[in-house]
Amino acid sequence: MIFIVADLMPRLLKLEASLKDDEMKAKAAMETNQAQEIKSCRK
Repeated sequence: MIFIVADLMPRLLKLEASLKDDEMKAKAAMETNQAQEIKSCRK
């Protein structure tokens, strides 16, 4: 059992890192959209 977990660990860490990266991109995209909406409302 321990061997399996140790074998999967790098993959799990990579997956976690890519999920966090996607989360950051999504958050940045949302903030950009909000900023654009605010600008278009002020015109």
